[in-house]
Amino acid sequence: MNESEYRDWQLLCLYQGILAMNGELGVASNGARLVYRERSQEYFDKLRKKYSVVEIAGSGDTQTRAINLLKWVYENNYHKNAKLMDQECNALNVFATTFGAGRDGGLNCASLATALTDCLQATGIAARTIGCHSCNPYDFDMHVISIAYIPERAQWIMLDPSFNAYIMNENCEVIAPWDFRHLLSTRAIVNCSPNTAYHNEDSVALETRKKEYFRYMAKNSGFYSEWSGSIFDYNYERQRTYLLPGNFDVINYWRNNVRYSMDWFGEDPVQIKNIFGAEDYLLKWRDCLDIQTKVNCASFAEFTKAPV
Repeated sequence: MNESEYRDWQLLCLYQGILAMNGELGVASNGARLVYRERSQEYFDKLRKKYSVVEIAGSGDTQTRAINLLKWVYENNYHKNAKLMDQECNALNVFATTFGAGRDGGLNCASLATALTDCLQATGIAARTIGCHSCNPYDFDMHVISIAYIPERAQWIMLDPSFNAYIMNENCEVIAPWDFRHLLSTRAIVNCSPNTAYHNEDSVALETRKKEYFRYMAKNSGFYSEWSGSIFDYNYERQRTYLLPGNFDVINYWRNNVRYSMDWFGEDPVQIKNIFGAEDYLLKWRDCLDIQTKVNCASFAEFTKAPV
């Protein structure tokens, strides 16, 4: 193990240790209920007609169809960190910007995950968009993924269109993000999808890509949030439903996170708009947090239940 590999290994161990010490998810529940939502059939009709997502999904079992859509979204739409939608975030609007447009047309992880969720739902596969957060408030990075419900297994699975990734346990079963978190925290065996990648990284060895992805997701598996509604809308942020570990104080987390972001970006309106979607986002979000005393915290069973 060379010096660089040793540093990478230390980082992964650090993140795994943080997950282990923060405990199991859903303990901090305050009885919040999760409502499964889909867009209108009229919207799905337009999506199916314009992009033939039913044909792309194919006719296999639910998991096979979901992975086919993951691959298709990844191959045709670039991820570009910190580039947001400037209109309602849905698959039709995302693809109008990103589809076949290469790196210059790329959008952030939340945009791509929302688009994949729409495509899954349009083909009859229940899906949600999930925010994956670090436990560290002094980290303005997070990640957003899709999850699809596999009725044949009564199981949600994690699908990441930014990296063409899903995660498998030691039995090569595709698993949910919270299962991945548990395996990471216990240092158990996990496997990446065989074609996990990032655009323009074809020359990077799979083992290297896999280690980088594990490390990135270990950092961003501290807690989860339901990511439906308008992205980076400070009023919406207040209503988000969380899956939290232990006695995690998510309001104090966000207060420190916003202060850190304000210190980091200063008063540069261009940078703030590029990252958060609006020049006054941080100020309004800070003001909301100053008066907020409660958030929606679901139990593990509620957050992970089958769609109804």
